[in-house]
Amino acid sequence: MKLTASQYEGVNTTGVPCMINAGAGSGKTRVIVEKAATFIESGLEPCRLCAITFTKKAAAEMLERLYLRIGIKAYQAVICNWHSFALNQVIKPAIKKQHPYFVKCGYTSSDLVILDETESLTLINESAKKTLSNSDYEFLKEHGGAKYVQNFMGLSLSYGRGPKSEFEHQSKTNPNLTFDEKALLSHCVCIWKVYYRRMIELNAIDYDHILVHAVKILTHDVGFRTWLQNQFKAVLADEHQDANPVQGLLLKLIVGQGNNLTMVGDEKQSIYAFRAADVGQLLNAQKEFGDMKIVQMGENFRSTEQVVNVANAIADLMHEDQKVTDGHMIAMANIQGDKPIARQFANDKDEAITTANEIKQAIESGELKPEEIAILYRSKVIKDPIEAQLIEHGVEYRVVGDKDFFDSKEVKDWSAFLRFCANEKDVMAASRVIDAASLKTKGVTMRQKLIDKNLTVIEYCKYMTTYGTVKSQDRKLGFASLLECHSIIKEALFECGSITDLAKINNYELSDSELRNKWGEVLSGLEEGLHQIWVELFKPKIIDNAKKKYKTQEMTAEVISEVNKREQNVITLTKRLFAFTEVHGHLHDCIKELNMLVDSGEQGASAVQLMTEHASKGLEFKRVYVIGCEEEAHFKGNEKDNVHEELRLFYVATTRAEKDLIYSYAQRRLVHGEFKTRKPLQFLCALPVDLLYWESSISPKVAYEKSNKETTTKRTGNPIQMLARGQLPHPKLTVEVKETRIEGFKI
Repeated sequence: MKLTASQYEGVNTTGVPCMINAGAGSGKTRVIVEKAATFIESGLEPCRLCAITFTKKAAAEMLERLYLRIGIKAYQAVICNWHSFALNQVIKPAIKKQHPYFVKCGYTSSDLVILDETESLTLINESAKKTLSNSDYEFLKEHGGAKYVQNFMGLSLSYGRGPKSEFEHQSKTNPNLTFDEKALLSHCVCIWKVYYRRMIELNAIDYDHILVHAVKILTHDVGFRTWLQNQFKAVLADEHQDANPVQGLLLKLIVGQGNNLTMVGDEKQSIYAFRAADVGQLLNAQKEFGDMKIVQMGENFRSTEQVVNVANAIADLMHEDQKVTDGHMIAMANIQGDKPIARQFANDKDEAITTANEIKQAIESGELKPEEIAILYRSKVIKDPIEAQLIEHGVEYRVVGDKDFFDSKEVKDWSAFLRFCANEKDVMAASRVIDAASLKTKGVTMRQKLIDKNLTVIEYCKYMTTYGTVKSQDRKLGFASLLECHSIIKEALFECGSITDLAKINNYELSDSELRNKWGEVLSGLEEGLHQIWVELFKPKIIDNAKKKYKTQEMTAEVISEVNKREQNVITLTKRLFAFTEVHGHLHDCIKELNMLVDSGEQGASAVQLMTEHASKGLEFKRVYVIGCEEEAHFKGNEKDNVHEELRLFYVATTRAEKDLIYSYAQRRLVHGEFKTRKPLQFLCALPVDLLYWESSISPKVAYEKSNKETTTKRTGNPIQMLARGQLPHPKLTVEVKETRIEGFKI
């Protein structure tokens, strides 16, 4: 497809800092890929091109599209997320050469362990117990425990602040902290210091510290910084409206004056302030890079003209100082479409029943496929009624972001085993394996023994095969089995962990067609062997846990279903791992970075997508329901400080729709067991009346309570605005709806 004038300008602007202000549905990824391809086709070595985005999934999609555009050379380019860039381009080269920074920190080995969120929480909790008194530890638990500390550290590190500087910052900016707030601040800082030392002892690093370490190295090592800037002659930074201060600083350190920089983003879609995203980096980019050229890509290829009109009206509500341009988009789909709908409901159940019923009819009639429909909500109190009604109506759905694939226990356990096989110094991985494999001891006990007796993990495991009495026979055999399985997989990984290894062993040329068939056989055999190990080490405890869950000693249908589901997740992880070797090379290296490589979540093959408005960013659907458009869902109390952020979030939700867009809100909603009166979202009320088709379910379906006053049922204008102005009553409702119960579900 031919590039538009603005797309062409974005692709061919080089030699100066360039910002591509890419509106929703404007073909942003296509332009990034085309620009990368143009650089390479113009003679730039692929390894000197870098494209950085925010998720592994987005990076994988970009790489795949570049491969389709220019072929195998695409895999030589550096296309990754921020954490992968910092780890692979800065930290690993530095630690491998024993950089003075890491020596000073106390790291002794180049074999870094990457902690996932759960492992980080475990270490934080251990640090808290070691640091605090019993009463202070209980106080911390009442305020969120280790998770509170983890969030505190993560937010602080997003601004580049360590424990000392964060304490000083909080003390200076919040002089009126309460006694409890001061205690929490003090506890977090003390725990952070102990946790940091513990990470170094384990030769480990967590996600949040990765970026900070990279920034510190590049800030203080001018030679390394200059080398890196010379290494990458073209840098494309995607979704930069979502960058936090540390990511923004890292970008500046990579690009220097910025003549090789292409910054891509849309300030109207900056919605992650709660995790320190700083839209000011995009708004002020022209000041930062003086001769920056701004390319406005306002064409929208996604949505109908009617949806684009509403999106433009929302953009008009944004303050001028919150926009790079006027933010207006031009609909390119050549389809006018139907007006988006704004619906007013008496209560949350009416809203949920109508939405679920309409979705069911659309699917059964063949009008839409389930995966073409999304329901977006702002908070959990909005989600619960619609989820109940989707079940009630027998509609298949998937909750996106509610529990990610990689967050499931069996996946984390299996990931830990694979990591332990690839790196026997990974103490946290080995610890998790011991807990999951039911070896009659605990991982925390092992970690303490390693310190007390100065043992390695393998030495400890060997010790456990002989230590104890006859009563310890099961534990001894369990550790013997673990050691054997570890040895088998470790040997397999080192002997033939990549297609290149296989070629060397069998004297194949890499271009030989027979080589790929042989590699497929190797992976198939390894997959079968890994599965047998999982069955031996982990499945017995999975079965026991399922029996406990369903309070039975038998292999009932429920138990079998539970075990099969978890077994399938493990199989999926193994298949994903093998797929990663296509891009990342050696299995051994892929496993060691498994926490960095695996993306969260599985795409529902055929299910309605139920997700938060935040989770919807970057996605598109033929029909979008934005439910619970209420002030109380978007604003807590009377705080209006985040009005800009919430308006941008409303804009993001709106621009997910390709064809049909339906907003809705309820006058009354069940909140914590009590019905609360709700107000319509101010942004919805502020839209021009003629852009939306307004519907109210209040009349004639509703039975009003008797009143001395006569009510007028004939009204004109925007019913939601009328309610906001107090022109509509807040009746108690009795709605006649025939409920269809699905056997096996209880709401």
